[in-house]
Amino acid sequence: MVRQMVNKRHYNKDIRPDYGSGGPLIVNVTIAIHDIYDISDVNMDFTIDLHFRQYWRDSRLMFEPISNITRLFMGGDFYELIWLPDTFFLNGKSLQTHQSTASTRSNTLIELSHNGSILYSTRMTVVASCPMDLSYFPADRQRCQLNFGSYGYTIDDIIYKWTPGKILLEDRNLATFTVSGLNNSHQIRHNDVGSFSHLILYIDIERSTGYYLYQTFIPAFLIVLISWIPFWLGHDDHVERVAIGVTTVLTITTLITSTMESLPKISYVKALDIYLFVCFIMVFISLIEYAIVGYYEHSRRIRFIHQCLCLKPIATGQQPTNEPNHHQQHNNILESRLFMDQTSSIDYYSRWLFPIIFALFNAIYIWFIFSVKEFYHHDI
Repeated sequence: MVRQMVNKRHYNKDIRPDYGSGGPLIVNVTIAIHDIYDISDVNMDFTIDLHFRQYWRDSRLMFEPISNITRLFMGGDFYELIWLPDTFFLNGKSLQTHQSTASTRSNTLIELSHNGSILYSTRMTVVASCPMDLSYFPADRQRCQLNFGSYGYTIDDIIYKWTPGKILLEDRNLATFTVSGLNNSHQIRHNDVGSFSHLILYIDIERSTGYYLYQTFIPAFLIVLISWIPFWLGHDDHVERVAIGVTTVLTITTLITSTMESLPKISYVKALDIYLFVCFIMVFISLIEYAIVGYYEHSRRIRFIHQCLCLKPIATGQQPTNEPNHHQQHNNILESRLFMDQTSSIDYYSRWLFPIIFALFNAIYIWFIFSVKEFYHHDI
């Protein structure tokens, strides 16, 4: 019946409804979000699966109710017979419409009312760009947006409006993010062609720090603790101290490299970079501490051996007494103990100084993370 009505009235699908009537066509929009996933820090985009519904009125499709039937649900290829808004996603990278199991046609619903009102609903998956500021990563909060409007019709022909009501979202807990807010707005975009009506869906997402806590922060923290083990070893345990120092430096370097590979190459410093850099410095200074201890140990041993050789009794015709030898031996023992005490004091102070500095840094860093999150909650 509708096909006959369209053909009988010489319906032209290339001309928008109410063209020439003096006013623009109002297209109302509502969105039901099924899922948001693949939020990529590297590609700066996100994927959203949604039902995209558009409402408008085409007076050319009005019909008389038949047996109290005021609405008709159209399927098949009916959308090819009528005019449809040329809606496009301004920040979209790709778009895919879902298909039904009964045919290869897309999941499209067209509802036609007797007064000419049309509901055009399509399920689609959109990959949209989302520029991110990672300065506070991984305690950051991002605002992604889905910007759409008419491609060829200016505000003189089409104006988009949000249908009153909340935007539906089935699950706000994502894999590594939590959706903290959904907002929308209307915007008029101006270019050299004209002014166009656009609708913007704002998606506020907050990063979950649990993944990075177990994969980055705790391993880096433990590597720093392991680098302090040589402070409790004797300065004669050369092999063990060098092995632990070199191993911890290489391990923290590997951790930093693997972490940075999963993030975009950006020129500014992230909050995670600061923590990993401080951990690397702590591990590296621990290795330098052993080098200082080894240097002083070797220097004093050379001096001790030199003094022993210089004060050794020279063979003469007269037998030397035992008193100078005993006195020199006593001095050598005191010198050796003094050397041991001074060398051990470096490790002794390191046992307390390194943990105190690292504990203060962690306290300041944790306070900073919570302050950033509190700021985000009040800012948006």
